[in-house]
Amino acid sequence: QGGAFAPTLPLPIVPQASTRFAAETVDTFEAGFKSTLFERSLLLNATAFNAKYDNFQLNAFNGITFTVISVPEVTSYGVDSDFLWFTPVSALTFQGGLTWAVTQYGDDVVPAFPNLRGGRLSGAPMFSGSLALDYQAPIGDTLKGMFNVSAKYTSSQNTGSDLDPIKVQDAFTLVNARIGIGSQDNRWSVEAFAANLFDKDYMQIAISTPLQSGANNAFLGAPRTYGVTLRAGF
Repeated sequence: QGGAFAPTLPLPIVPQASTRFAAETVDTFEAGFKSTLFERSLLLNATAFNAKYDNFQLNAFNGITFTVISVPEVTSYGVDSDFLWFTPVSALTFQGGLTWAVTQYGDDVVPAFPNLRGGRLSGAPMFSGSLALDYQAPIGDTLKGMFNVSAKYTSSQNTGSDLDPIKVQDAFTLVNARIGIGSQDNRWSVEAFAANLFDKDYMQIAISTPLQSGANNAFLGAPRTYGVTLRAGF
């Protein structure tokens, strides 16, 4: 997103005389369970959490420098769950997880960052989930074949510390895959892999461009990467 140069910005920029900020404290409560079901073929875990932060330390970029902002109150609650399923098909397993998290800044915020008031924390999607399939099967008496594919879903989130609406990253899914062959005694293997298989573009962090009004830069996630891995044990 481009913007025009702003020559009216007050110069020179005077640094803060003090970099002190209040200590951050948190009261947190968790309750959950761990279970083994269906003759130990399914492992299922879940945890509910609730946390309240006082003087939450937010490292914010104001277009010129990074500054630690002390937010008087931040709350967070939700549920985190995961599972591992040993399927009836020999050597085939599924595993995954789902997290629902509600995070919110309080109403008392720094005037320079008005978007924080009542907003969801930056880099904190409400939903995230993962799913992976893994398969390993013998080939003859000494070899084995391996296959793995995994996906991670992230719902929309604001990637800017100031919660500027233009810095919102829409929901996206990343897919990784791996296929290979190796010895059954794990002495060696050859594996082809691909990360971000579908070459999804997404923002990790968005920041205001220094000395430019309304412009933003972003650190993007890694593009599609692929290659071959050789493993050997001695």
